Amino acid sequence: MANPNNGAPVARIPHLSGLTVCKTNNGTVVVLIQWDYAAWTPAAERFTTALKAQKFATPVSGYAVILTGVVSPIASKALAAQGVNVTTKALPGPLQ
Repeated sequence: MANPNNGAPVARIPHLSGLTVCKTNNGTVVVLIQWDYAAWTPAAERFTTALKAQKFATPVSGYAVILTGVVSPIASKALAAQGVNVTTKALPGPLQ
């Protein structure tokens, strides 16, 4: 959570059904995921749909997923179509 805070200060750290997310000062909901690879699956689609349906105390200006690894090309397109910004390789590691 410290790295995203350097670019857009984190205003809140809400918990959504056991998942910790960040809400930045500009209203973006940021989901931080420590995975090597993310694919677009029915569960991923349900997750993004549920995330976007979530009610927050302040208005949401956008959604972002920050991943330590990479996403499949299909997942990248699907998330973009849903208006979710994706950042990959967020932390230095063995994936180049």
